[in-house]
Amino acid sequence: MSRPSELDKVVATDLAALLPVTDENQQTVLDLMEKLGYTNPEKNKEETVAENPFKSHVGIYKPDTRDGKKYYQRDIVLKDRWSYFADIQTIPAKSNKKRIVLLGESVTRGFLLDPEYTPAIVLDQLLNSNKELYGYEIIDLAETNLGMAGIKERYLECMAMEPDMVVFLAGNNWREDLLVSIGNSQKKQTALQELTQGEDGIAIAKPLIEDYFSTIVDDFLAFVGTVSKKNGVPVLFAIPEFNLLDCRSTPGERVVSELPYEKLKSWMDAKESAEENLASGNIESCIAQAQQMTEIDPSHPYGFELLADCSIKNEQYKEARHYLEMARDTALFCRTNSKPRTFKIVQETILAKAASYGIEVIDLPAVFKAHLEGKVPGRELFLDYCHFSVAGIQVAMEAVYKKVLQEFDDSRKTHKDVKTIIPSNEVLALGHLFAAIHNAHWGQSYDILLYHCSESLSKWKDIAKTMVYYCDMISRGAANNVCKSLEKILEDNTKLDRYVHALVPARNMKNMELELVDAMTTVLKSNGVDITNYLLKIRLDNHSVKNRRINLLQNYYHATSYDEYQGQKTAFLQARDSKSDFFVVADAKTKASLSISLRIPGIITENKDAVTLYVNDTEVTKLSVGAKWQTHKIEIPTDFLQNGMNVFRIKWPVVATSRALQDNSSSTAILDAAFRVFGEISSMTVSGI
Repeated sequence: MSRPSELDKVVATDLAALLPVTDENQQTVLDLMEKLGYTNPEKNKEETVAENPFKSHVGIYKPDTRDGKKYYQRDIVLKDRWSYFADIQTIPAKSNKKRIVLLGESVTRGFLLDPEYTPAIVLDQLLNSNKELYGYEIIDLAETNLGMAGIKERYLECMAMEPDMVVFLAGNNWREDLLVSIGNSQKKQTALQELTQGEDGIAIAKPLIEDYFSTIVDDFLAFVGTVSKKNGVPVLFAIPEFNLLDCRSTPGERVVSELPYEKLKSWMDAKESAEENLASGNIESCIAQAQQMTEIDPSHPYGFELLADCSIKNEQYKEARHYLEMARDTALFCRTNSKPRTFKIVQETILAKAASYGIEVIDLPAVFKAHLEGKVPGRELFLDYCHFSVAGIQVAMEAVYKKVLQEFDDSRKTHKDVKTIIPSNEVLALGHLFAAIHNAHWGQSYDILLYHCSESLSKWKDIAKTMVYYCDMISRGAANNVCKSLEKILEDNTKLDRYVHALVPARNMKNMELELVDAMTTVLKSNGVDITNYLLKIRLDNHSVKNRRINLLQNYYHATSYDEYQGQKTAFLQARDSKSDFFVVADAKTKASLSISLRIPGIITENKDAVTLYVNDTEVTKLSVGAKWQTHKIEIPTDFLQNGMNVFRIKWPVVATSRALQDNSSSTAILDAAFRVFGEISSMTVSGI
């Protein structure tokens, strides 16, 4: 599937701004629709392309001739995309320097540290440390969020810049290209549906999914090799690595597979036993239970993560890496939109096929492994799931640097120490702060959030104000862009334009980010700034049940990350784990009234099971549940509630259900059949009494 042209994007944006259609703007809407081809579908495609004013662009850059030489200038028409590229206004005309074009996505962009510190900046300083002898020019064309199709487009475009070499650092966003390939092929969808109908669940589809993926990667390499040969431009491909040690599956990535009842029950029992054994230090028993989990359901990440934790405790790093790679690759089953990553099948295909297309390869997973002397990569090399820390950029670019020297027979005797190429403390502080925010948005542990908050404040004390404003903003139910604290954040930090999208999620996606706020509060308090009572007042004023009825099905009161289930969206909450938590603000003097309507779809033993309601880990009552909606009203006495934040938990029973694939034609049919629904809630409100 080709990407829409930049002209189409601009026109579509203008069209969206005019909706809904009125008598006054109808003609303008029709004119814009015609430009997009809706009112004149038989228009010659070549004619449309010929009219595209962006056809000679390279990304956001348009060509400009000065004194007979071709320069590239950022196009003001594309200003809304500038922040996804390097902060470079003009790319100079080709000179006698060796021109190296750097292509890739957000990792190559230096996400969280750019524009002040990026892979391109480090590579440039390494290569040009001997200016009197050698001359190199790095053209940074990396673009945040770029997928495989976009990289192909950019690769073709960059040939107009006359590169002497092209360096790719890409592969983290390619799962979306796989999904597009499957979505556009009824044959592939049918094959997957037929394969996943048995008792083994979706896990059995992994070899077929990997085969589809490998073919896509092979086709990409063939394309790159063909363009390289045609233009006589050598290509170097660096394979990205993943933060295996610190980045773990989110609640969304742990939704439970739909399995036959006995298998499901065994998996759930093994999970609970493994967790208990790990907590008590009984490693061998934990290993046994976690192995049972992976045998029953190898599509689920958690069993592999538990095995990795046990291996690390036993200092068996080779085994830990294996299990963590297996856990990482379960994202192929698409439980959620998930975090970008490079899968094992992508790495293996590149290593196996690249040379046949004339492509030189740097295997960064192997480079990092050697750097760490066999240990599993974690926070020392990464800021989040795949974006490099300063050390990660240094190690990766030093490997690229050495390959570039070989390509151009650069036999310099002295080399700049890459560790001397470092950013300012302010850049480090902002990088760690946004790493904390980014990790929180993707459901990572309190430990990693606390680490980044602590590192941020240790680098630059002024970042404390930003943390206070952030805690203020996120503790209010209003959309972030109407909070005064967001304005203060942006006033104090003029370098946040590249991350402002992370600060303004859609209002229906906003959540309390409780662990991140706790981490910031803890770090601030250790530095003499205690905002505990300040935040308590904000929460009570904005969310207390004392004077209002709270709809707990709003995202704000139950979500803990920003990843989303990829199957069918329903008008009610579907519980895809055995526990559903909701966050309720109250004062210790308030009694609460809870109203809930729930059911277990497809339950076989009607009205013989019950869900259990807990408040702050204390059981309150059991509620009968069946296949039909039932409404319960429960009074929560004051002695169950604490002043401030309270957790209401619904624990669902593990029951036998009959849930067959309902709609084979639906684009989400495979996912909806693959993952378990423990229960559904159509309404859930709480108020003070």
